[in-house]
Amino acid sequence: MPQARLIGRLLAAAATPALMALATPPCDMGPLGWVATAPLFWALTAGHLAGREQGKTASRRGVGTFRCGFVAGALLLLLIAPWFAGFSPAGYPVAGCYWGLLFGLMSRVAVRGMERTAPWAWPPLLAASWTVVEWLRSQGTLVFPWGTLSVTQSRALPVLQVLDLIGAFGLSFLMALGGAGGAVWLAVRTRLRSPPTPGSTPSTTAGADPSLMRSYSTVRAAGAGWALASLMLTTLAVGRGVWLLATPPAERETVRVALVQMSESHAPQGAAVVCLSSLDDYLRATREAIRAGAELIFWPEVAAREDVVHDRRVNAQLAEVLREGNAHLVAGSFVDDPRTGRSSNAAALFTPDAQLLGMYAKVLIVPFGEYLPLRPLLAWTERLGMPERDLLAGRDFNPLPWSRGRIGISICFESAFGVVSRREVARGANLLAVLTSDGWVGRESAGAQHAAFAPLRAVEERRAIARAAATGISQLIDPYGRILGSLGMFRKGVLIGRLPLRRERTLYSRLGDWPVGLSWLVLLAALLPVWGTARGPRSADPNRSPQDAPPE
Repeated sequence: MPQARLIGRLLAAAATPALMALATPPCDMGPLGWVATAPLFWALTAGHLAGREQGKTASRRGVGTFRCGFVAGALLLLLIAPWFAGFSPAGYPVAGCYWGLLFGLMSRVAVRGMERTAPWAWPPLLAASWTVVEWLRSQGTLVFPWGTLSVTQSRALPVLQVLDLIGAFGLSFLMALGGAGGAVWLAVRTRLRSPPTPGSTPSTTAGADPSLMRSYSTVRAAGAGWALASLMLTTLAVGRGVWLLATPPAERETVRVALVQMSESHAPQGAAVVCLSSLDDYLRATREAIRAGAELIFWPEVAAREDVVHDRRVNAQLAEVLREGNAHLVAGSFVDDPRTGRSSNAAALFTPDAQLLGMYAKVLIVPFGEYLPLRPLLAWTERLGMPERDLLAGRDFNPLPWSRGRIGISICFESAFGVVSRREVARGANLLAVLTSDGWVGRESAGAQHAAFAPLRAVEERRAIARAAATGISQLIDPYGRILGSLGMFRKGVLIGRLPLRRERTLYSRLGDWPVGLSWLVLLAALLPVWGTARGPRSADPNRSPQDAPPE
């Protein structure tokens, strides 16, 4: 029976990544994101309660807890990003194991905290553990911030408006809090209805022990209370979002922007996908945008395989086109460092007379894609398709200055990190741009998932975003996350529209990811003797009767 129940909890833990996969593009069933964490949290809570009834030691209970977390974390990556295998067949399962370890360890931390705290603290403790794991997956060498709760709401515009206050991690915490409250309530209800487990005595079963019944009632009330609190907070956030979307302020200053999407994607034999960008096609489309009155033109990531900064032939071609109008150009290109000879994945800003105004080099280069971590130890992986040469990372998130303000640039998956756009806005960016090379043929889901991050960045900073993608999805996004125009995958064309230029700062922009700091405090407070010893359902003691039990 115990083994069967462990299998049941493992299956419940596996339901969380399944729900997350359905809530994430391309399925995009966003409402499922609000309940996605509940199965995992139920498994952790039910295992904790059952273990205490049976008098198991914390270490024995931790084994099942770690397994549940590991299954949830590993499957989350494997189900959400199967396209990852195309880039790195070896790295795909390794990354799944890394996520599994993170979730497994944090699950143990959360349940350990539940042992030391009163039941009222359990739901926020579980929500904090999920939020911290999301944050950890955006740190360090093995960064990959996919599979977050907040991204599942990229199309839910009324919900999304709360990001200017609490950011993406704050929305994830709010969603996880509701799931945790419901999971705790359901776990207690399940325990009360389940038959006695082997190893428990009649004096420790819920039906025979009035003390245990009172304790379970406290836990159940705590779960219901936090679920209700989350619902109320969400209702207030949605109401505010509806009001903001219905009464947006008049934009005082706008710019006519053009996005050029002219690349082609091909899948040769093997895992690689090739993105081809013809400089002549981009120059011709740029001329078309200038004639349509564009003031600011964006090319996608590495639209020019040539070095647009140092290649004289390319410079001459750019000058010939740009001098036909009065438009600035932001061109994605590999740019060589004259000192080291290494290349950067960069965006170069040119004036209407083709003079270089500034350059931004990608800071967060992709591990195992644009550089190989621990190269002396992993050099053998070059035979498996890992990069033979490391790109040169940029030094800081500095926006590009132009005549009407500053442009905050994110290249490729940098747009998945709120800290990038926040630092650029703090340094004066009044417009944001994402230059990327998404939409690889056969891996459309990767492009759709990446595009879902852009509305979050727009709302967090209340900045419009010009998203230029090599083969799609290119988008013009307003400061409320609304898509003003879009070019789908594998379509060539020029997308033109007006975007506002804003300079005000949001609460999130000023305070940053404060919900992450709050989550860390919750975890630390649970592990340190701040809230006292555990006051949840006690461990079984066959030699003690209910009358001998201490008061709850």
